[in-house]
Amino acid sequence: MIQVTEPRIQLKSFLSRYRDVQAGSEKLRLSQLQEFLRRYRAAQYRAAQIIAREAEKELDRLTARRFSVFHYWGPNELALSGIIADFLDPRGKHGQGHFFLEKFLYLLNQQKPINLEPLPLGDLAATKVDTEVVTSEIENKRRRMDILLVNPKSKWAMVIENKPWAAEQPDQVSDYQDQLEKKYRDWESRVMIYLSGDGSPPKTQNTEMQPPLVMGYQRGKTDAPGFFLSDWLEASRDCCQVDKVRHFLADLADWVAATFKTT
Repeated sequence: MIQVTEPRIQLKSFLSRYRDVQAGSEKLRLSQLQEFLRRYRAAQYRAAQIIAREAEKELDRLTARRFSVFHYWGPNELALSGIIADFLDPRGKHGQGHFFLEKFLYLLNQQKPINLEPLPLGDLAATKVDTEVVTSEIENKRRRMDILLVNPKSKWAMVIENKPWAAEQPDQVSDYQDQLEKKYRDWESRVMIYLSGDGSPPKTQNTEMQPPLVMGYQRGKTDAPGFFLSDWLEASRDCCQVDKVRHFLADLADWVAATFKTT
C-alpha cells in the first residue's frame, strides 16, 4: 500500500505546485498588462494635451479667437449705454444711417404684446437718440434715463433702462414710466424697455401703467421666445457691409456671450 500511495501523494503535490506556479505566472502577466495599459493611457493623455495645445496655438495664430478690445477695456453700464445708443442713432458714428435702428425695431415688434401697436419702420431717419436724459415731467427731476429715442414724425418715444449688473433704485422704473406717460401722452406709441443682464424683469415698475418690455442681454441655449441684445447684435453684424463696423459688432457679441452666460 505504501508503494502505491507514495507516488500518488507525490503527483498530487507536484500538480499543486504547478498550479501555484501557473497561477502566479498569470497574475504576473495580468499585472504587467495593467501596468502597460496605465502607461499607454498616460502617454496618450500627454500626447493629446500636446496636440490640443498646438491646435490652440494654431487657431490663435489664424483667428486670434481670444482677442477682443473688451478684454482691455471692461465696459461699465454708462459705456455700454453709450455704445447701444450710438448704434441706434441714425446719425451715429457707424455711418450706416438707420440700418441698425431698423433691425432693432423689427425684432422689438416681433415681441411686443398684442395690445400694443408695432412701432412704425418708416421715417426712421427722423429719430433722435440721447443718453442720460433728465426726468423733467415728474416730481423727481434728478433721475436720468439711460437712453431715450424719440421720433417726432411718427410720434413714438422709447426709453431704454440698461441694467447689466446694478440693482434698481427705489421707484426708479416707475418714475421712468411716469415720465414717458406725461411727456409723450399725445403721441402714437410709448415704449419702455428694461435691458436686463440676466433677463429678469424690473422690481420697481408701476403695475397700473404700461409695463416695460424685458430685454435680456444673451439668449440661452433653448429657443425660448424673447427679445435679446445678442439677437440684435448678430442680426446687425450679419447684414453690415462695413468690415470694421462688422468686426466691432462681432467682438461685442462675443463679449456679451462670455460675460452674460445663460443656461
